Amino acid sequence: MTPGDFATGAAEIAEILQAGRVASIDLSQMEQYEAARLVNYCHGLTVMANGWIFRLAQSVIVITPGS
Repeated sequence: MTPGDFATGAAEIAEILQAGRVASIDLSQMEQYEAARLVNYCHGLTVMANGWIFRLAQSVIVITPGS
C-alpha cells in the first residue's frame, strides 16, 4: 500500500494487521515527518501483535502479525 497521509494509512494498516495479513508500506508519497510518525505507529502495532517490522527498501517497510 502507498498511504498519502498518516490518518488514512494508520487506519488501513491497523485493519490489515488485525486481519492477520502482512503489509508492505511504501512511504515515498508522504511528507518525511508523517512517514516517521507512521513508522513509529507501525512499530507500536507490531509490538502489540507480537509481530515484526523491517525495512525492505529506502522508503518501504513491511510489517507482519505474530504467529
